[in-house]
Amino acid sequence: MGDFNEYIHEGEQLSRSRRLESSMRNFRMAIDDCALVDLSFEGHAFTWCNYRPSPNTTHVRLDRAFGNNAWKDLFPDCKVLHLPKGSLDHLPILISTNGFARQSFLPPVQSEPFRFEKMWRRHSECADLIVSNWSNFSGLPSSDCTVDKLNCMVDSPSLWNKNTFGHVGRNIRELQKEIDKANSMPLLDLDKLKNYEKELDELLARKIGNGEDTRVFEDPWIPNLPHQMILNQLPHYDPHLCVNKFISPNRQWIREDVAHIFPANVANLIYGITLGRISLDDSWFWRFNPTGHYSVKSGYKEYCREVLSATSRSDKSMQHPDVWRRVWKSKLPGKVKHFVWRMVKEIFLVCSRLTQKGLDVPPACPFCDLEDESTFHALLGCPALGDLWRRSGIPFVEELDEDIDLAEWFECALTQWNDDQLGLLSNLLQSLD
Repeated sequence: MGDFNEYIHEGEQLSRSRRLESSMRNFRMAIDDCALVDLSFEGHAFTWCNYRPSPNTTHVRLDRAFGNNAWKDLFPDCKVLHLPKGSLDHLPILISTNGFARQSFLPPVQSEPFRFEKMWRRHSECADLIVSNWSNFSGLPSSDCTVDKLNCMVDSPSLWNKNTFGHVGRNIRELQKEIDKANSMPLLDLDKLKNYEKELDELLARKIGNGEDTRVFEDPWIPNLPHQMILNQLPHYDPHLCVNKFISPNRQWIREDVAHIFPANVANLIYGITLGRISLDDSWFWRFNPTGHYSVKSGYKEYCREVLSATSRSDKSMQHPDVWRRVWKSKLPGKVKHFVWRMVKEIFLVCSRLTQKGLDVPPACPFCDLEDESTFHALLGCPALGDLWRRSGIPFVEELDEDIDLAEWFECALTQWNDDQLGLLSNLLQSLD
């Protein structure tokens, strides 16, 4: 059992590059020469990942357990499990000769021994807690109080750990589940994951209570201002500085300190944050609900707003609302209005559009063969139509400009036409379609 730094077949690798068949063949021959068989496994399919950004991510099964027929006869219930990776380079492998449940790796322990956790040292209260508890017995002879001091150093930090960090074991197990879940999705794009995290930061914000748990330059707490904008203006900053440094004991903003660090526009946004009379813990809240709690309704509304915003950026009909207000309010027949909509959207199957769709069609105009046949050219700009538009008497129809698109030209033209002229133009265009 161990890391063999090789795999048996292509199905044990997920990567854009391919492994040489000769290398895998040599590994298979070595397994056969030793009369070994793969003991199979339960858990994630791959045991190693290079964690490079997509599309250069590689997942592969390098770690495995082998046995011969005598081993399998001796231990028929043998099981191999791929455990969560955690911070290791490879997934750990656990093998049991008589099977196991995932919860029974270790015998039950009635009372856990005291352990000093490394993470305690990073907390600002840890040093003061140790000094305070050790000093409680300073009045007794050292020989009498040493044991009491040590016992106190066990009980008090354990209680402090529970109140400060919560149930660490449960949190670790939850994180291991999340890591295991992430590892079970080898096709996950790491760039997309970062984008998801960024989007989540934009949807959530910090509600200031006592300000002790909100970092000034790392957390989103100033309304209508992404914290990245602050960092761009302040190249040198303390990432551990918390908001409580700017709050006075009587629950007011210390304006001198705020103005000393932030520009005036940011400082004014901070002054607008209301501080409650009671000092509560900071918390996260959902930006798009007055209560701060997420609801399906508020999430759906925000989604619709984003979709509408993206549509208006890409849809030409949304970029020219005056055009559609005029067209839809006119007394033209419905089929004429629909024709105008299709024209401005440029969705007619002209030659250049068919070429873009991959059809074997020459993009040039079949009538004049002078330029590609776009919607603008086919309906208005082709020289073969010059006599028609001159005889129509419709103003502005011959004033074409190659530097603007059809929607912009049509918006300008509408200012020169009445409804009768718009109807005449539409009927003539339909006869050309």
